[in-house]
Amino acid sequence: MNVFLSAGIIFTLLVIGFCLLRWGNMKCTGTSPVKTFTFVAILFTSGLDVGLIMFPLTEFAGYADHEVSPEYAFTNPLAIEFATGAF
Repeated sequence: MNVFLSAGIIFTLLVIGFCLLRWGNMKCTGTSPVKTFTFVAILFTSGLDVGLIMFPLTEFAGYADHEVSPEYAFTNPLAIEFATGAF
């Protein structure tokens, strides 16, 4: 398994390096260009989407198993998922 993970990381780094060498100096402007701070804010909120919404979905089955986790027996798993995104 470690071989596959290492190969994936190496491949990803090679592709990033290729893209930076090939298109690293290209100016990217569109019809409504934004400043760097705005672009970083957009990337940050995209990361929040993954962290707050997608990652808790991996624990969805654990919320439904009331023998293993009786503390979640008061409601259904979907309500817990919505509640974690609200905070």
